[in-house]
Amino acid sequence: MNSSDYKLIQLIDRMYLNNLCCPMPQRWAELSNRISSGRPLADSEGRYPPSLILGGWWEANSEKRERLLEQVLFAYRRGSINEACDYLMALGDDDWHKMDG
Repeated sequence: MNSSDYKLIQLIDRMYLNNLCCPMPQRWAELSNRISSGRPLADSEGRYPPSLILGGWWEANSEKRERLLEQVLFAYRRGSINEACDYLMALGDDDWHKMDG
């Protein structure tokens, strides 16, 4: 395992241990800009999974968390996981939407 793997595990641990669902809409949009901008996508990388903000914000929390994890895995495959994890780990608790219950 390399440092990127550890950052990914640390992020997922934080999300599940603290009942975090996804960043609040403005923060989530910023994450999307960081991951999807930069170098052009190769065909094998597929399409960046859009954040569930605006009309998608009313989706179930489980769907929002799943989409965030899809985005993080997209960043991992694309080689931008360090930037994504650093951004998400730097967010305060008020910058996150929490899971219900």
